[in-house]
Amino acid sequence: MELMRIKNRREETLNTKWYQIISMPQLNLRLPENLRRSAEKYAERYGYKNLQELATQALREKILEESSLKETLEIMKDKELMKSLRRSMEDVKKGKVMTFSSTQELRKRYK
Repeated sequence: MELMRIKNRREETLNTKWYQIISMPQLNLRLPENLRRSAEKYAERYGYKNLQELATQALREKILEESSLKETLEIMKDKELMKSLRRSMEDVKKGKVMTFSSTQELRKRYK
């Protein structure tokens, strides 16, 4: 990372601020003309500085939305598994137990 010293223009004193310059890879994006125009209007209407800022925000939202959905599905699966385990434990406590003479018999029952 490279450091750049930038003077605070409001105060012409020796007070300086240090900023880190973060290098980010560049992405070139080709858009149909009508989509570009619509995006520019949207960016202007909703206060984005430029199309790059709009595209960055849209990508972040899409990625976060997808990861949140996956997390929610995993949590739901875990909850269902826990419910199933609780029911099984209750059945065992009540003496509702099935016995199988072989692995094949067990597989046949739960296929």
